Amino acid sequence: MLGAGSASATTPASALSAPAPVAANEAGWKYVFIDNSASDYWRCDLGTSCTFQHYDGLGWFLQAGEPGWTNMGAAGFGDQVSSLTNRSPWTMYLWNWTGTCWSLLWTSPPENWGNIAHLDNQTDAISLGMIIPDAC
Repeated sequence: MLGAGSASATTPASALSAPAPVAANEAGWKYVFIDNSASDYWRCDLGTSCTFQHYDGLGWFLQAGEPGWTNMGAAGFGDQVSSLTNRSPWTMYLWNWTGTCWSLLWTSPPENWGNIAHLDNQTDAISLGMIIPDAC
């Protein structure tokens, strides 16, 4: 444990049988924009995972409640994740788009939370409970 944000994107031709990315506010995935002064990790609902714009659970966050994946970069939210909490029963994966494929940055098991300083502002996609298509 460490302890101490989507729009649909096109599915690559090489991943015809792979699930398509989920869009924000669909299938249990949503962006939440709130006043930073009220922020902390535990505003992420039990049973979901969240990635936060700033350290210590501050700023906007993307909450995922069901397995799937989303391309945050396509929605204009790429390279902005600085902390996370995984209150879901699934493993959460953070991905960076290299220009040709998705490179795995971080694997977050259930009950993991904290700042990800070594990966600050590199995440372009998030998946919950699955490896995404076109992984490097």
